Amino acid sequence: MVYSPVPVALVFLLYLCVVWAGPRLMRSRGPVDLKAVLILYNFSMFLVTSWLSNYSLLCQPVDYSSSPLAMRVRC
Repeated sequence: MVYSPVPVALVFLLYLCVVWAGPRLMRSRGPVDLKAVLILYNFSMFLVTSWLSNYSLLCQPVDYSSSPLAMRVRC
């Protein structure tokens, strides 16, 4: 995006519009309850990381490699 100043300027202007218009649009609306969505997301990430990738939950040796599964479990 930095090959030209135009994309950076457009992203900056979009950011300013969101910062300016966002609070005005949301002034009369209540907060959104995302608790169920976050629970579902966390559970799905748990399944993808551990169960579907054959990761043992009982006794797993420490994996110091830089494999994608090891990096995902570390974070």
